[in-house]
Amino acid sequence: MNMANQPTSNAQSRRSHIHRNSSGIIARGLVIVVLLLTNVPTGTAMTPTLLTGPVLNQANISTGSSADAPATASGEGTAPGPQQPSQVPFLIMMVAIFAFFYLFIIRPQNKQQKEHERLVKELKKGDQIVTQGGLFGRISDFDDSNEAIVVEVAKGVRIKMLRSQVARMQGTQSTENDKKAAKGRS
Repeated sequence: MNMANQPTSNAQSRRSHIHRNSSGIIARGLVIVVLLLTNVPTGTAMTPTLLTGPVLNQANISTGSSADAPATASGEGTAPGPQQPSQVPFLIMMVAIFAFFYLFIIRPQNKQQKEHERLVKELKKGDQIVTQGGLFGRISDFDDSNEAIVVEVAKGVRIKMLRSQVARMQGTQSTENDKKAAKGRS
């Protein structure tokens, strides 16, 4: 046995850790982009303080004295109010996020659900199945009143379970063990 070709268990755990966290990294990246697009007014420089909260400087802090207040009564010398940031980047980002979730989460899940419903409808006697709990067996009877099936998990051992708990088909071709079991029953 060549041990040099086998990865260490530490490397395997790192690989599975990276695979598990890849969707989390994508989601965090999307959140950061959305936050940056919604919080940064147009025409301002990006600084690290934008990520932690609003920037306060001397121009934003009012001291309460009337000498520092602008002359608003005469209307002369007043600067126009700050312009509102454009909502277009925010809308584009929201559409992009919705498209991402639809294409990579909602649509595949709906496909998988439809496949499972088709599988459950097409079950017939003699089908070899694997249950959600991991039991291997063969369908021996149906109980339509309870939406249940009777599964033979060993010779003479039958269990009743819900149709929806069938995970997948094991195959309909009989194996040598099944042929021997069928000869033993006759």
